[in-house]
Amino acid sequence: VRIHDLGEIGGIKYITMPFVDGSDLASILTAEGMLPAPRVIRIARTALSGLVAAHQAGVVHRDLKPANIMIGADDEAMIMDFGIARSTSGGKESLRRPGSHAFGDGGATAGATVAGEIVGTVEYMAPEQARGETADQRADVYAFGLILYDMLLGRRRHASAASAIAELRSRIDQPPPPPRTIDESIPEALDRIIIRCLAPKAEERYADAQALAADLALIDDEGRPLPSTRRTIHFTIVGALVLVLAMFGVNWWLVKSRRPVAPPSPVSILIADFDDKTNSPVFKGALEQALTTGMEGASFISAYPRPTAQQLAGEIKAGSQLNADMARLVSAREGIKVVLTGTVERRGNGYSVKVDAIDPAAGKVVATASAGAPSPERVLAAVGTLATRLRKALGDQRADVRGSGAAETVTASSLQALQAYARAQDLQASRDDQAALAAYQEAIRLDPKFGRAYAGMGVVYWNLRDEVQAKAAYDKAMQLVGRMTDREKFRTLGSYYMFIARNYEKAIENYENLVKLFPADDAGHGNLSIAYLFTGNLRGAIEQVRKVLELNPRSTSDRYNYAIYSLYGGDFDTAVREGTRLAKEAPGFPPGGLLPVALSTLLRGDHAGALAAYARLEEASPSGKSLGRFGRADVQMYLGQYGEALKTLEEATAADGKAGDNGKLARNYIAVAESYLAVGQKGRAADAARKATQLSSDNESVLVPAALVLIAAGRPDDAEKIALTLENMLQTHMTAYARLISAEVAVHRERNAEAIELFRDSIKRRDTWLARYLLGRLYARTEHFPEALAELDVSIKRRGEAADVFFYDTPTARYLPPAVYWLARTQQALGAADARKLLEQFLAIRGDARPADPLVIDARKRLADLSQ
Repeated sequence: VRIHDLGEIGGIKYITMPFVDGSDLASILTAEGMLPAPRVIRIARTALSGLVAAHQAGVVHRDLKPANIMIGADDEAMIMDFGIARSTSGGKESLRRPGSHAFGDGGATAGATVAGEIVGTVEYMAPEQARGETADQRADVYAFGLILYDMLLGRRRHASAASAIAELRSRIDQPPPPPRTIDESIPEALDRIIIRCLAPKAEERYADAQALAADLALIDDEGRPLPSTRRTIHFTIVGALVLVLAMFGVNWWLVKSRRPVAPPSPVSILIADFDDKTNSPVFKGALEQALTTGMEGASFISAYPRPTAQQLAGEIKAGSQLNADMARLVSAREGIKVVLTGTVERRGNGYSVKVDAIDPAAGKVVATASAGAPSPERVLAAVGTLATRLRKALGDQRADVRGSGAAETVTASSLQALQAYARAQDLQASRDDQAALAAYQEAIRLDPKFGRAYAGMGVVYWNLRDEVQAKAAYDKAMQLVGRMTDREKFRTLGSYYMFIARNYEKAIENYENLVKLFPADDAGHGNLSIAYLFTGNLRGAIEQVRKVLELNPRSTSDRYNYAIYSLYGGDFDTAVREGTRLAKEAPGFPPGGLLPVALSTLLRGDHAGALAAYARLEEASPSGKSLGRFGRADVQMYLGQYGEALKTLEEATAADGKAGDNGKLARNYIAVAESYLAVGQKGRAADAARKATQLSSDNESVLVPAALVLIAAGRPDDAEKIALTLENMLQTHMTAYARLISAEVAVHRERNAEAIELFRDSIKRRDTWLARYLLGRLYARTEHFPEALAELDVSIKRRGEAADVFFYDTPTARYLPPAVYWLARTQQALGAADARKLLEQFLAIRGDARPADPLVIDARKRLADLSQ
């Protein structure tokens, strides 16, 4: 079923789909029971046509069942609800990803989709899905076989088992009884098809829906095998036989010698500034943007970012434009394979557009394309036409299939709108966020249905931490995805899932599909790295961001991500090296390469060096000033100097409040709450925590530490409300944090066994540093020291994650010192020799705490005991 539109009106979310005058198959089976074989075959043929298309596109439904099949007039079936579908693979905007003394110390339903690692509906689940293994097209074939089974036999399969789970268990190793053993009237050919669909081993089933449909096409509407077509050769003369044999031999040789066509090798292109012989300002920037979009319609083509190329041109020769000669120089330096140079000029009453594809090293034209346009407005369509021709010349074998023209390659309806969009992209790449925002708004004013402009605006709002405006922009973009190219749709949907819906698993599916179809898409690899990070796959995140830097070594946002990911992984040398390089190459880039430098330096034990890095960050840019100031407060809290931290945070809150930045204000109030808690002012701590949640009501980096402050301040009921809010968000990581808060509430109420189970549940959902530390601390407090050692040892090994515990570009190094203390105390209890070293390390950090830290007093006593 095609989705025409989706959005929200008056707080009510909606989806617009065609009206199907009929019922879902589940309702029909409930009302009618068994269906006759001819009707089953009729429904199966039409339902399979949709599934064949999905499988050919590399998509697995994973939740086929009668309730997801609508039956319309003439028994025409349509498959619905691809809500948990995924690809079988494992804007060109570059998105960035987007802390408390409280935790420093002081049976699935049969008809429902199962959440978690095992996805699908129990009654129609393939054995490999039940085992939690990767499901491909053969899982859909299995479910389709069960649907055929139930259409022919009614509910007998379910009635014979005690429960849906029991029925599933019976099918994991043994298939259901063949339909003909239950009802002999079922056609034998149809019975054989169903038996093959229901083989417990996936390799024994049909490979996909197309193979199943091919076998179904060999039976008639009653289920009987179609008669074989026989060709009779009349041997009237010997010459005829010789001719036939000769033709057969040639045909056999042609088929045998045919080889699969290898996909084209990746081709990087750089689009030079168009030579506008009309001197019309309306074309400036718009034609280059349109050509970029058109060329990227081929999966193997990646366009080198023009803003980066323009920056390089300025380095080669100050004040240079990105004309054909300069584009060749940049391409030679960056290893770009093809330069596209274009010309637009008047031709009679219309316009002529021509583009040459040039080998930058040899200067040889390898392909050329031209097109005409009767008016300026039709020039975009002409660019779309010649982009298709150039793609074909560069090896795109599907260019003719895809067609040509503006409908495919250009998603704006006016040159002026596309021009404003191109300007916004350039400004965004240089991180001039306010100017980029104004340019996107201008593009939308000129073309209110320009979906990619809304998406770009959403990215800018997100980078500015204005989550309300970001969501509004993306909601509008989602309503307009129908006007986007395939690559643009993937980019828009992926960033929506990741930054607005925060459905990181869905974002991963989307981006994995994108990079499978467009392997040279650097934005796809970059955003996949972020999605991997948010699901705890740090190794995958680093691997993907390295791929981006191979494709585009000049990407500042991905250079930053490489530095910060290295910090999270504990590779402080790489974090400092890459962060320092970024700070030198792009000093104004927010949040700035100096953040991973400062945090890595701090975790190495150089407090003064960290403060110096934050001071440099404060001087870099307005956003750097805010972050550097907050980082300074984090260092003060890391050292236990809460009085100084409160003064710094008061200054930070005043400045960020004047700027009207609620996201930064919420961050500040969390640190204020933690500082008040550390100095024993529980009432003021609770008030500050509540202020933070009012400013940011759906962000885990605010809600979780606020809840922990409230628990430590004696307000567990308020914390439980936050846990419920997170639980109702449904995303895996949010429910993990909800269980973490509930665990701390249980600790507060001295229900330690319950707390341990809740912590384990949280870690199972998302293995966070915070859950590991808090569980280890609970074990240590209750003197379960071997268990405490396991958790706290992991916490120290993963100390890079503690530096920014929510992966939100926000310093939280202050959470680490108590983990060092509790590990030292645990090792002392177990008689480990490392206890002394860890106590000394903790005292080196917190020894000058003001006011006096109870943990410091205890650590000194323990160290003295060890010295006796």
